[in-house]
Amino acid sequence: MATSEVLIRELEAADVLVIATPMHNYGVPAVLKAWVDQIVRIDRTFASTPGGKVGKLPDRPVWIVVASGGWFTGPSPTGALAQPDF
Repeated sequence: MATSEVLIRELEAADVLVIATPMHNYGVPAVLKAWVDQIVRIDRTFASTPGGKVGKLPDRPVWIVVASGGWFTGPSPTGALAQPDF
């Protein structure tokens, strides 16, 4: 819990959040998933209410930069169809 609290306090102190990550096998790397698992804590960073989950951290600008290979917006130069990737 101590490490989780340190990460949450860093997030609370940030004016802007920038996440830059590659995409591996149609998903995020394990280290990014582990960070998310540490900062998402019930009654600390979100609350469960009868109306659903409600965030408890203040809003801030968030930029997510994802690097991945492949062709996504139309046929590739070889004529292959675009990959159904996110």
